[in-house]
Amino acid sequence: MNRLLFLTYHYIVDTENTFQKSILGPTRESFERQIDSLGRRFTILSPSDIQYIDFLDKNSDKTYICLTFDDGLLEHKDYVIPFLESRGLKGLFFPNTCIFEGVPAIPQVVHYSLAKYRVAS
Repeated sequence: MNRLLFLTYHYIVDTENTFQKSILGPTRESFERQIDSLGRRFTILSPSDIQYIDFLDKNSDKTYICLTFDDGLLEHKDYVIPFLESRGLKGLFFPNTCIFEGVPAIPQVVHYSLAKYRVAS
């Protein structure tokens, strides 16, 4: 039977950005290697293509991956989307709605505070 896995990313760290150096998450280079490696092993689906998978086909044993990105981070817009487009890929993005009101999301405030003050979690 066919399988569909959702792979969720949050931060994609820009090592040149001193503000992000202590944030947990793959670096841009690591993210690129991960996506390229996944693309060689599995079929990375556009979210709109999920509806076409026949999950009940007992003659097929494919694994599909859908990439998701949580929190609507700036690096998703500035880096992730252009990178995915360069590979002919799409992802599913879940922004925190508070960012549309100009209010920072609490998880990001906590994560950046922990990183800035090097607080062990």
